[in-house]
Amino acid sequence: MTRRMTTWIAALAAAVATAGCGNSTPTSPTTYNLAPSGSLVLSGVVTGRSGSASVPLAGVQIDATSGVNRRSAVSGDDGTFAIDGLSAGTWNLTARGTGAYSSTSFNVSVEQDTTVSVELIAPADEDPPNRPEPLKIRK
Repeated sequence: MTRRMTTWIAALAAAVATAGCGNSTPTSPTTYNLAPSGSLVLSGVVTGRSGSASVPLAGVQIDATSGVNRRSAVSGDDGTFAIDGLSAGTWNLTARGTGAYSSTSFNVSVEQDTTVSVELIAPADEDPPNRPEPLKIRK
């Protein structure tokens, strides 16, 4: 690379760095704190429903938030989870969907150890795709 080309690239890089990406101010992400330690437990089971069948769902991320405080758990093989160390109050419980299942979020009043059931729903099965008639075997 020639010295002139190197100088030109350095000048271009300086101009881009100085210009930046406009006047936008980046937004800061929500920062959660680990909830102050309480003595209450929020437990339950996560199931997934598709049509009329319902099955336990493993590996679902469960978040309990209250203001900027958050506690989390992941459902086990049998769909159960437990979030301990909560203080009394209203907590927003969010179960992040996995695979075909949609996420859900709802408020839970925790005044004592509390058990909830969380059901994630799969989108309704669409009409079957148009397929040609099966081949008929001639005899």
